[in-house]
Amino acid sequence: MPKKSKPAETEALSGDIPDLLWTHVINPDPGGAWLDDALKNAASAPEPLKTALPAIQRLLATKASREDLGRVARQERYERCFGLLYELDDPGLKSGKLTGLREQLLNPPARGGKEKEFVAVVWEGIGDADDDGGRWAKTSSKSAAKDEPFGDVQPAVARLLQAGAQPRDLELFTRWQRFDTTVEALRLFERAGITESEELLGLHESILSADPSGKEARPGSWPLPKTVTSRVAEQKISTQPYLMLKGVESFGFTPDSKELVVRGKSSPYRIVDAHTGDERVILAATGRLVGWEYTSDAKRILVISGRKNIIACDPKTGKVVKKFAWPGKIAALSIHKVPVGGDFLVVTATPATVNEHSFQFYQWDFYQFDGATFSFGSAVSLFPGQVT
Repeated sequence: MPKKSKPAETEALSGDIPDLLWTHVINPDPGGAWLDDALKNAASAPEPLKTALPAIQRLLATKASREDLGRVARQERYERCFGLLYELDDPGLKSGKLTGLREQLLNPPARGGKEKEFVAVVWEGIGDADDDGGRWAKTSSKSAAKDEPFGDVQPAVARLLQAGAQPRDLELFTRWQRFDTTVEALRLFERAGITESEELLGLHESILSADPSGKEARPGSWPLPKTVTSRVAEQKISTQPYLMLKGVESFGFTPDSKELVVRGKSSPYRIVDAHTGDERVILAATGRLVGWEYTSDAKRILVISGRKNIIACDPKTGKVVKKFAWPGKIAALSIHKVPVGGDFLVVTATPATVNEHSFQFYQWDFYQFDGATFSFGSAVSLFPGQVT
């Protein structure tokens, strides 16, 4: 894993998987400390790293830039993350379980386990140790950066070759990176609490856009400025609450999301500033208040009182504009805007004459509202088994 210091492998992670992959798996340390770590851990190294160790030593013995090696590694790690997530889609896992998959990669005898077909596909993506590195040898010494994802890699390869790096060594080096990426990505899924492959379906399409630089891996996207180490770091939520309102039993946002409608136990509804918590107005609706709804034009707020009344209030002044008594027990209400005729008020209620719930629809035309009365169309009740 190409980081300056590896966090505890059991430490839980939270966040979007594409963001986490960039932070913990794809983006290497520009200083190349991960290369030194690989050499230090040679005794316990898995096969792809053991095979690559002499190549890594030869690369470091040249005048090759560690940052350029990081650019090459970064592209390989991105492509392997993309490939692994795609492979989890197709061919996918027979069991659908990620548990034990990393061990099957690290333990060659286990490659014949229940997911042997999937593991074989993964190893195809990692590649063989006998590749001669011909693709690197074809790199032109005049390669220039291009305005495309990883458009700075070809010039980096050209510089590495000019510094004395051998194509075969670059191939062994990148094979180790593909293997390490696969293992670290599976480890990351475990730390993020993901146990089912279906939780990762389709995520390969989201990795590139999650590049924390915002440049989708184009030239200049890495190394990251010290002020922006990762998108995950930017999204860390402070442990201190943004706003604390004491004694609040229920709340909801106003239509413009700039204010909150809040209520404490046995207290009236209040409209407060969503940023400061400062009280703007107290609604004059009284009784046992159990719900509220704004009209679509936000000029009125309707409050359910005692489950038998709907009280229309002016949200700017808090004053009651009109009170409507319902014949049954109100369960809920909602308002829907219709192209003609204004708002449509939908009341879910239990009429006094029946025990079953019904829907009562009333057309509410705000253009006919004169400040004291509402103009309604005909009421239509839908009862079980009949329409009246």
